[in-house]
Amino acid sequence: MPWKEKPFGWGKAQAAETLFPMASDATVKALGEVRSVIESDASIGQIVFKVDTIEAPSVGLAIQLMLDQANSKLKFTRVADSVPSPDPRKSTASNPLWKFRFGKPRPTVAKPSVGIGTMCSELALQSRDCDDSWTRARKRSKDFTLDQIPKLLALMVHPPAIEGDFDSATWLRRVQLAAAQIATCVEMNQEVSIADSQVADITLGPLDWSIDSALVALAQRANSETQWSGLVCGLAKNLLDRVPAKGTWSCREVAVGVMSHLATAVPAMNGDSTVPLSSNPEPAPPV
Repeated sequence: MPWKEKPFGWGKAQAAETLFPMASDATVKALGEVRSVIESDASIGQIVFKVDTIEAPSVGLAIQLMLDQANSKLKFTRVADSVPSPDPRKSTASNPLWKFRFGKPRPTVAKPSVGIGTMCSELALQSRDCDDSWTRARKRSKDFTLDQIPKLLALMVHPPAIEGDFDSATWLRRVQLAAAQIATCVEMNQEVSIADSQVADITLGPLDWSIDSALVALAQRANSETQWSGLVCGLAKNLLDRVPAKGTWSCREVAVGVMSHLATAVPAMNGDSTVPLSSNPEPAPPV
């Protein structure tokens, strides 16, 4: 069952269920065709796919999930013509989920336990939309402690195998959202401020689908704890300033949606909406 899709808009506040757009990266659009090629000719050993610019690291995860589901050993190589400006690989996060080595993204965290993966898989499989997923995450969060948040967030870059009838990109985004929502709810339970949030820190990392999930989960928290609306909008604004004009970056649409969603709550916030950022951002990795 797909997530509900509705258009974004600047003029009015958005319901939480509209905050999570489908992935539309160039490679993702081609994965269905690649899957058909694999099924029709198992002898093909390699595909080289050329894209105009580098893509979110999670695109690589979606590719591998698709190959695993197809039981394929195919080598899928993406070749990017350029790196846009501003460089989407830059990070000011304290603990980014991704780092780049020789221009290639690598997870910075170890694979979490099977139990955590199973719980998030169940949430991803059962939820109807973002609102339903949030409600389920609130209940599941009671089974976790603050010490387990890094393991939950690690699931965003070490996703479990696809379940149900989902394509790889949709499944990955569901799992990432489930992990971010549970982690955010754990922080809510322990009254962790957004300024100290491990989930918020993700939004300062390299541009990636994981940022979409983190920002949506934070917006859902701010929807009920309106004192954080300003800080979450600040994170969204910071994100928009970092998104290149060239390429497909779903976090742009998410950031706009979050700011619109929280528009009615921001005037009532306490404090300002600035986000403390590192004065020494991580240098861009070599291409």
